[in-house]
Amino acid sequence: MPVPTSTLTQPAGDGAGSSTGDASAAAAGLSSPPSNINSNIWLAAGEGDLDSVRYLLENQSDLMPTSPDDFSYTAVHAAASYAQLEVLEFLLSHPKAALYTPSAERASAPSGVPAPTGAANVQDSDGDTPLFVCEAVEPAKLLIEKYGADPKHRNLDGKTAAQTAYENEAYDLCDYLRSLTGESEPTDEDYEEEGYEFEDEEDDDEGEDEEDEEGKGDERGPKLTSRDGAATGAESGQAQDSQSTTGGPAARP
Repeated sequence: MPVPTSTLTQPAGDGAGSSTGDASAAAAGLSSPPSNINSNIWLAAGEGDLDSVRYLLENQSDLMPTSPDDFSYTAVHAAASYAQLEVLEFLLSHPKAALYTPSAERASAPSGVPAPTGAANVQDSDGDTPLFVCEAVEPAKLLIEKYGADPKHRNLDGKTAAQTAYENEAYDLCDYLRSLTGESEPTDEDYEEEGYEFEDEEDDDEGEDEEDEEGKGDERGPKLTSRDGAATGAESGQAQDSQSTTGGPAARP
């Protein structure tokens, strides 16, 4: 689900903040950024602000499309999460993207297989590539079919992007990814093995008439709750959306 652009911050000394960015620009003989430029590349990418993303990358020598913020999140993740296709394309085709190499601690997947290279496969601290934060098919297709993102990559929990999409009830995305990886559709038993509990069928029956009146979408997918009772997947995202007061993109759990 979408990433927490409301909390994305720059790492110290990367020159992405307004005061540091102005100083870096001045030192390089560059003009100060226009007043409407968003000095946070992660926010700008998530909001589809191509002008800001372009300005920051072209005027800050140490800032890359794959530069992580304090939470190890990159502009590529942000653009993919919010399906900002124009920004995503710009980031991945930028000359700086070719300079990306996996950090030493993420040089291999949990299985010991070498991690795929390329900016489209940049990982956060959980081992999630941009595919894991997609909610729509279009950005995933761009990542995979044009820029070589690996749909078979597993994060540090051993999950694939298809499994993550299923958990987030992004079923069209899950189907697309499974068509490439050959994975079978996840089942309730898969999640029970991982420590999830499911709502009783009797509880589901009680609200069935009301759901019929409201209309139903894709009914696939478990209604998951963790053992401490916290909602997961899209249900938790909806709760966070309703609590968000930032006016910007909703926070990712």
